[in-house]
Order: sequence, then C-alpha cells, then structure tokens
Amino acid sequence: MADADTEFHKIIPTLPVRDVSASVRCYVDTLGFTLGGRMGEEFASVFRGEVAEVNIYLRRSPGAFTPAECFVMVTDPDALHAAYARRDVTVVEPPRDTEWGYRQFTIADPDGHLLHLFRHLDRAGGVPD
Repeated sequence: MADADTEFHKIIPTLPVRDVSASVRCYVDTLGFTLGGRMGEEFASVFRGEVAEVNIYLRRSPGAFTPAECFVMVTDPDALHAAYARRDVTVVEPPRDTEWGYRQFTIADPDGHLLHLFRHLDRAGGVPD
C-alpha cells in the first residue's frame, strides 16, 4: 500500500562496469554527463542537470553481469540523437514513436547497458509539470 503523503523524486541506478575509467570517459566525454565523484577504480558517480536530475552510479564488477536498461526522460530525443550521431555513441535503435506513447531512441554504453532516451508524445517538451 502506497503512502499518499510521500512523494518520490529520484532514483539512482547503480550499473556494474568492467572498467570505471572507460565508463567515466563514455558518460562524461561522449554522453555529456558531469563527474560527480569517484573512488579510484571501484566507483564513480555521473550526472546531468543542475541538481543531478539524472544520476548514475558506476561500480566496478570483476565478474560477469547482465547489462541493465534505464529509461531517461529528455526534452528532445531527436536533437539528442543528432548530437550523439556526431560522436562515437553506439545507437541501438534510432528515434521512433512507440505504441506506448513515447518518442525514443536507444544507445548502449561500453558495458552493454541500454539507455532509452524518450519524451512523452502527448507532452510538448517531454518533461511533466
């Protein structure tokens, strides 16, 4: 049962990675995130937005792992796709309208984690009030 008086504001996924430095380079240099903090080769935090509205933890995992999928709401997936197309970003799926009401495209990071970057088709700008 949900507590009607409690609002949820953020979720921070922790993604297992083989090489923290390589992942930081991808997220910061290629995807435009900011490095929030780092603990050597074991852990890093990257974020986007003034108050880290999108925050991802990267934790070194020496063993095998299954890549994760994250959906990230953005204001303009087409413009972001165009920007990423000019960089060394692995685009798994180009922008498209989905049957569930998203305009989205999908990229993969060096560890195979998928980021689905989307906006709602029924909301101009994609970000809810």
